[in-house]
Amino acid sequence: MSDDWASYDAFVEFLSTPLDDGRPFVLETRRGVSLHFDHFAIQNSMSRRSPDELVLGYTRTMMGFLLLQPQPQPQHICMIGLGGGSQAKYCYRRLPESTITAIEISAEVIALRDVFRIPADDGRFKVMCADGAEYMRDAAVATDVILADAFGARGI
Repeated sequence: MSDDWASYDAFVEFLSTPLDDGRPFVLETRRGVSLHFDHFAIQNSMSRRSPDELVLGYTRTMMGFLLLQPQPQPQHICMIGLGGGSQAKYCYRRLPESTITAIEISAEVIALRDVFRIPADDGRFKVMCADGAEYMRDAAVATDVILADAFGARGI
């Protein structure tokens, strides 16, 4: 029963946050953790039971690029927008031959990486705080796949 109250308290706290300050907010319940910028949309959702699974339908759809890959795994995946890291975790765990660079413009979002169990940077995974459009313009690294999921409170 205390877990139900914890979820209720989290939801009440969520509803008391400002609607339009643009800062990320984490809603933690007994079953999951979700990332929000406002009360109207979920930016990311993570199951506590299966933190590496893709919970939201659009994240599963974005992984459809795997059906089109001519090689077994892409060598380099660039993700514009980290959010709660669902796609980053999925690729990191299931594509061990791929290197992954996640570009996130918000340091506040990156600061939530432990809450969403996003792996630490290592030889094949890196999170960078930068503007995704500028990064892509200036990138000197060849990229096989670009996943653009850069949405905030005010859109793309």
